[in-house]
Amino acid sequence: MIKSISIQGYKSFARERATSIEFDATKRVALLYGVNGAGKSAIGQVIHHNGNSTNPIANCSLTLTRDEPYQYLVYNEEFIDETFRNRTNMPGIFTIGKPEAAALEQAERLEQQTNQWRDDIERLNEQKEAREAEANRAYTAVLDGVWPAYTSHKTGAMKEWLEGFGGAKRKLFEELSRISFDATVVPPTIEALTTRMADVADRTATARSECSLDLTEFESLESNALWGQAILGSGDSSLAAQIQALGNMDWVRQGKPYVEHSTSCPFCQQDLPHDFSTQLARLFDTSYENRIAEINQLVEDYQSEVTRLSDTMDQLLADEPFAKDHPDLSRTWAELNLVLSANIGLIEKKQQSPGEVVALQASKDARQAVLDAVTQVNERIRQFNARIADRDNERTRIKKGFWLRLRHDYEGVLSVYKASKTSTDSAIATITAEVNGLRQNLITAEGQLVQLRASTTGTDKAIEAINGRLVSLGIDAFKIKKEGTGHLYHLERRDGGVDDYRSLSEGEKTLITFLYFVELINGSAVADSTIPLNRKIVVIDDPISSLSHNYVYDIASIIVHDIVALKDDEGHQLKQVIILTHSLFFHHELVSVHGKAKQLDFKRVLKHSHTVVVPMNSDELLNDYEAYWQVVRDAKEGNATRIMLANAMRCICERFFYFTRRQDDFKAALKKISEQEHRFTPLARYLDRQSHADGVNHTDFGDYDVGYYLEKFRLVFQETDQMAHYTAMLREEGAPGEGTADAA
Repeated sequence: MIKSISIQGYKSFARERATSIEFDATKRVALLYGVNGAGKSAIGQVIHHNGNSTNPIANCSLTLTRDEPYQYLVYNEEFIDETFRNRTNMPGIFTIGKPEAAALEQAERLEQQTNQWRDDIERLNEQKEAREAEANRAYTAVLDGVWPAYTSHKTGAMKEWLEGFGGAKRKLFEELSRISFDATVVPPTIEALTTRMADVADRTATARSECSLDLTEFESLESNALWGQAILGSGDSSLAAQIQALGNMDWVRQGKPYVEHSTSCPFCQQDLPHDFSTQLARLFDTSYENRIAEINQLVEDYQSEVTRLSDTMDQLLADEPFAKDHPDLSRTWAELNLVLSANIGLIEKKQQSPGEVVALQASKDARQAVLDAVTQVNERIRQFNARIADRDNERTRIKKGFWLRLRHDYEGVLSVYKASKTSTDSAIATITAEVNGLRQNLITAEGQLVQLRASTTGTDKAIEAINGRLVSLGIDAFKIKKEGTGHLYHLERRDGGVDDYRSLSEGEKTLITFLYFVELINGSAVADSTIPLNRKIVVIDDPISSLSHNYVYDIASIIVHDIVALKDDEGHQLKQVIILTHSLFFHHELVSVHGKAKQLDFKRVLKHSHTVVVPMNSDELLNDYEAYWQVVRDAKEGNATRIMLANAMRCICERFFYFTRRQDDFKAALKKISEQEHRFTPLARYLDRQSHADGVNHTDFGDYDVGYYLEKFRLVFQETDQMAHYTAMLREEGAPGEGTADAA
């Protein structure tokens, strides 16, 4: 069935955009109401031409709930022109006659088989739709799944490579899908790429010098054996044994310079033995002094190396950004400096007390950690120098690396989708192949059915049905009759004379054309054609125009019972029935005869600058009087033209003021408003002429707009003291009630 209709630039529909008319797929019958000129006929014409592919209307299309071929039968002025006007006869309607038993049995078998195939096709199409819906959900999921690849980097260092992907999830997905995935290749991290991008960002940057750091001297200085030796005086002195026993060698050595200028002890001030100076000199002989001098030199060299290293590291960390940014260099230097400082304390202690033994901390591991960090800094400098020497190619490599990283990071999402898509595509392909096979079977079977029915079809049954309906409607002045031995009909009067369509009254024309259309639904205008009901869509455009109210119920009853409720021998019904009307009375009768308003799809066709179609509740429109007020309500919402509004205002005034016998009040109000504003006079004359316009009472009020009409319409009710009715009918806030009873 028709799911939606798209109309653009055709008749009263907007040219700059497509207008979509949506149908409820759960409701087989749709009722569209709209006043004359709203654009209803254009809808039927689009269905006829675009559905049947006969001179399709440009920029218009139908969307179906199933991909099935349908026959679109449209009752409208175009159908009447083609079938009746300017003709003395009408095409015959072919219906199945009484075939031979063998042919009937074979045809029934084929019918059963084709029906089964159609059911199978519908079932398979449902499966296909389910798999396609599954594929759409998976596609939506993968688009959402890879979208963080954009949102996570759109403002970062990699944003340059994502230009043009904003809001384009499908484009991003397709770009990622094009990149080959190799699980054995690990692409660079975003952090590494960001670093590389920063290196080439500054086109004025120049090459940097590598860092030089020599720590070899520390190994020999720290491993010198003197640190672990107790430096003692010579044993040749008589003082040696006593001083060593007391452990005062370093204390005595410190007092030695004072003895050279005094005969008293520098510590206790007592007189010294006469040979004390000689024995003291023997104690601290040349060998002792040489070792002391060696220790002093070691201390000086160690301190010098530490100072040199400290200056070098301070300068490196201050001047080289890569050294400053290195995560370990500052830490390892601090750890090494701590060891070196401790060792300086120990060697200074050894210098002050040569007789003591000290054990220096080995700085080898700490020194190696610093050297490793500096090596890494130098490698970073070499990378930087290489990149700026080849900026353009490096940018290309960064871009490639970035997309490889994204492809690697989102492999999980993409692989799941790929597996799902492979499975779904395979299932859809299998279903499609099976459907195509069944459709080919249908084509073959329908060809066989045409051959079987070619000798059993006739046009007599439709004649009987149409004439029977005419009699049931009380029309016996004419009937249709087969013309000669061919397949054409003509009109025949009661006296037997041949007549033509032009001689009929407007009401008779409407009846005969509609009854002919009803029978056409059951049959075919082509002899060797068979189309089941469930592949037919019927559109009926205003079937009661020119009919008296006496026939409105009959036509509504025929539509409900003989079209909507029509079933063939297999129980199939018409796939969809769409009825368009301008008559609220007929609309009401259709709903009443049908009896199940909830099963009907109600819509309103409105026109302001362009035609629009909106949903409608079954109880929105009550009668013609209410319809005129609806036009006024539509005008307030911007959905009615000036001509429609003026006509509705005149009809409301005519019905209300004349039905309630307030004509004098109405005329007085118009006169008063005209005296106050001369510009209102033409409109006043128009409103007071009821439904009879003449050359003076024209409707071309060029200088009036919708707002002016609404303003004066309200003023008429205000001047006649009928605002309660006005506010009720317009459903304005504070209205006392609907109040239509006295005007109905």
